[in-house]
Amino acid sequence: MIKKPTSEFMNSFGKYVYCYTSTGSYKDSYYKGKGKGTRCLDHLSEKGYDFDDLYIVACNLEKFDNRPEVLLESWLIWENDPEDNKVSGFHKECFIMSNLGYLFDDFQAGQRNMLEEGTKFMHEHLDKLGLQNSINATKSSFKIGSSAINSCYTSLELRSDKDYPVVHFTTNKNVKEFISQTKPKFMENYPGLEVRDNSYGFEVDVTSVDEAFNFWNGFHGVRA
Repeated sequence: MIKKPTSEFMNSFGKYVYCYTSTGSYKDSYYKGKGKGTRCLDHLSEKGYDFDDLYIVACNLEKFDNRPEVLLESWLIWENDPEDNKVSGFHKECFIMSNLGYLFDDFQAGQRNMLEEGTKFMHEHLDKLGLQNSINATKSSFKIGSSAINSCYTSLELRSDKDYPVVHFTTNKNVKEFISQTKPKFMENYPGLEVRDNSYGFEVDVTSVDEAFNFWNGFHGVRA
């Protein structure tokens, strides 16, 4: 189900121009329009358009009120990047041509308090977490690390851009050797998961908290 952008989020665009395009280019758009607030969303119900095709071309255009010549000049410089124009146009930050869904995801991520969420998560799952070796909180994440077993650690990381924890498998020894020896075995046991290397080992996304704790409790083939 689509998470409909909030009025607070949409109002941040001020006066804007939008388009619906399946290619990511306004030049290929099948609809263009202007509006304020949630106007661009009306076409989802009125015309049956696809939310994934909705892009904000330019926003906060009230900065150009009563100065149409400045708006047009700035747009042309942004769009064409003329070789001899040494200075960018006024308010170039207004021209963004960005997918509304991605913009809303970023907005929602920025509204989350990861320290608060992480602390609540720990209190709710103390019986499953057992002993923890480390806790690290940043603006965008809250990471809980396990104690070492055979020089192997697992961590649960709550991220502002994820609905469920990201599970990390790391080592305090040779990282390349750890990945080469344990990652193939892990992928053999769990062929349906996307496994990503990182600076300390590898990580996987999960689709539920229970799945995250299945990996937390026992490392599932990684430590064996």
